[in-house]
Amino acid sequence: MGLFAAYQQANAAPTNRYVVATRALAPGAIIDEGDLGLAPADVPTEVSDGLTQRWEDVVGRETLAAVEANSFVSPSQLVEAGTSAGSGRRVALELTRAGAVDGSLRTGSVVDVLSSSDGEPTATVVARRARVVALGDDTGAELGQLASVVVTLELADEEALAAVVGANTSGTVTLAAPTPSTSAATSEAPADDDPREASAEDSEVKGGEGG
Repeated sequence: MGLFAAYQQANAAPTNRYVVATRALAPGAIIDEGDLGLAPADVPTEVSDGLTQRWEDVVGRETLAAVEANSFVSPSQLVEAGTSAGSGRRVALELTRAGAVDGSLRTGSVVDVLSSSDGEPTATVVARRARVVALGDDTGAELGQLASVVVTLELADEEALAAVVGANTSGTVTLAAPTPSTSAATSEAPADDDPREASAEDSEVKGGEGG
């Protein structure tokens, strides 16, 4: 049970609200607003001194250790993103617009890194599930308008880093992103579909979620 949950059960009418994790966070996670909540709890002063009531104290920072769901998030558990001594590694690559998924990348995108060479019929995946942590362009132009872009990737470890750097030096690097969610595709129903069937299906889904 998380520390927050224990205090919540012990105090029926808390007066203060502190930042908690709404889901489990792994070491090295970059905290997003979606990971957090404000929860009421009355705690001893020696505990509350290490907590925060402000999201801005923790959003964008990196966890040093695992944080359980429904636990307090203390600024002392966090460091500035990219400054921890974990196994993750970051590298910046200058890629063509096509190599950067034709301008569709955003900070937080997850990509695979492929390497290819002139004259070779196939490409090789050199790193999987790298995360885009920055898109470089000081002019503020949209990625789709650039001839090239600097993409900073967060890789799992030194082995993935070496593979990506080697691929970038010896050949052409291309990033590949997962296809959009099938839910987006199914939202565009054919014109001859019976709208009453879609309404009935929606009602069943909502009913199931409510139960």
